[in-house]
Amino acid sequence: MFRDNPHYVEYVKLLIALHKLMQRGECDSLEADEIRDQMDVPWYAMNHPEIERTGELSADLATLEPDSPFKHPDGAGVLTDSMRQALDAFLTADDWPAILRLLRERAPEIAFDTATFLRGQGWVQLGENEAGLRFLEFPTQGNPSVACAILRPLLNTAIPVDVRTST
Repeated sequence: MFRDNPHYVEYVKLLIALHKLMQRGECDSLEADEIRDQMDVPWYAMNHPEIERTGELSADLATLEPDSPFKHPDGAGVLTDSMRQALDAFLTADDWPAILRLLRERAPEIAFDTATFLRGQGWVQLGENEAGLRFLEFPTQGNPSVACAILRPLLNTAIPVDVRTST
């Protein structure tokens, strides 16, 4: 549905490029300003659900930046029981938008590496492969297989086979 609109596709591409610059501390660069200018046309050609989706993607991409407003604890194994239960329910329902929202709303309850891995899986499941790869290949993320091992019971049916068998 979302990817049927070429303006949405273009906006997502530009958004990812902008966040790459922001992650490198180049948010005030000339290149970043040029990208922002290019984002205007597709922005005004998107409908409300597309605008909401790109806002959610932008918020998730911001988690890869050092000054992210979403503060996850560092270190593997941080996952509260209530967060595990909520993730289990949403994974059982295959509700990736709810999972991504949960990761934003309850960031202190889940480790950064695990949340980043789930964000990558979530955006891939929603058809945003390039965005998903930004999370899955994040250089300081650590080993995604650690996150997979932590949540294996929850993720076993929700993640692609190639990821499941690589651990």
